[in-house]
Amino acid sequence: MSREKRIAIVELESHNEVLRAYLLVLLELDYSILCLTTMFNFMQLGDLQNRDTIEFILKEKHESYEDYFFENKSKLVQCEAAIITTLPLREVFFRKYKFSCISIFVVHKYHTYFNPTKNINLESIKDIGRFIKGKIAGYSNTYLKAISNFDGIVMPSTTSYNYARQQDKHGPIKLLGSLDFAINEYVSKPQLHDVLRIVIPGTIGLKSRNYIPVIEALKGLVNRIDTNVQIHLLGRPQGTYGKDIIRKCKALESKKLSFCFYNDFIDQDKFDQIMYNADFLILPIAEYMKFDIYNEKNGYSCVSGNVNDMVKYGLPSILPSHYPLDKNLENVVGRYEDSEDLGRILEQWISHKTYDKLKTNASHFFSFYKPSVMSQKFGRVLEHII
Repeated sequence: MSREKRIAIVELESHNEVLRAYLLVLLELDYSILCLTTMFNFMQLGDLQNRDTIEFILKEKHESYEDYFFENKSKLVQCEAAIITTLPLREVFFRKYKFSCISIFVVHKYHTYFNPTKNINLESIKDIGRFIKGKIAGYSNTYLKAISNFDGIVMPSTTSYNYARQQDKHGPIKLLGSLDFAINEYVSKPQLHDVLRIVIPGTIGLKSRNYIPVIEALKGLVNRIDTNVQIHLLGRPQGTYGKDIIRKCKALESKKLSFCFYNDFIDQDKFDQIMYNADFLILPIAEYMKFDIYNEKNGYSCVSGNVNDMVKYGLPSILPSHYPLDKNLENVVGRYEDSEDLGRILEQWISHKTYDKLKTNASHFFSFYKPSVMSQKFGRVLEHII
């Protein structure tokens, strides 16, 4: 009797949305799944928690990485491969640890790992302190040593894969392709509620989003809106920047325009419900994402989770023109260059219900990102190494 094919997926930080997307795709393949993750991620997976074909091995907070992987070595050795979505690579343990099966690491920060010197961005005294600390601790060398222990790397989108291949800074490490985590689960239908609901998902911070064009666009629109509009800033405010953005939004409120804010962690079920009820999204993705002291180019050296939000929930969206999208997604979005451009697009979408017109054919364009379709792409990548 032939042995059951088994694949592992490892997510030991807090990217439960990435983990869910990959699990959905792997469930379409002929594998049973070993999932090594945290209790936090597990609790956000909802309907996947009781799948017969997924075995969850949860790491306790107090448990060392050494003990955790030693205890599960016998399970990993039975796997054809392990896909590692996120690991705390700064941990000294990972400088030496090599998975007991073929391992594939998903690179979410290409500049930070492979070209840090050319992408340093010191903006404050704190940044200088981080730079000095990183030099002393040897973080860059730790990253490279840990990543060299994997059998191959992948990027999280086709565009980022092409960018990494062109940059070619990863040396002898095998770049196998892309494993996308923008996976479609739903397609939004025209809503019947009286209030137009716009959602801006994500933490309200400087790291990877730019809310200023949105606020400036709304300033010009607030007195011209004839529809009741409710905007959800679906994420916690981060630092003084986040609080300042909320303050500026509150100053714009009127009889026709209102905002909803969220100061606490938003549970996945609540997040889902708000997204189900959205008419469309605004995705104010910054051109560059700051990770520690390094700049990552959004859409190229890293990808934005906001695009995953758009694809997952099948929602028309408005986003900056600098962010690269697959050609299919261009059919369900509006693009802006600046706040003036965004204001014009918003006025058109609100006045003419452009978002509902886009929803007419949205299911066709989002169908290219269904788990069953993406599994074919995953299968081709896995064939290179298994």
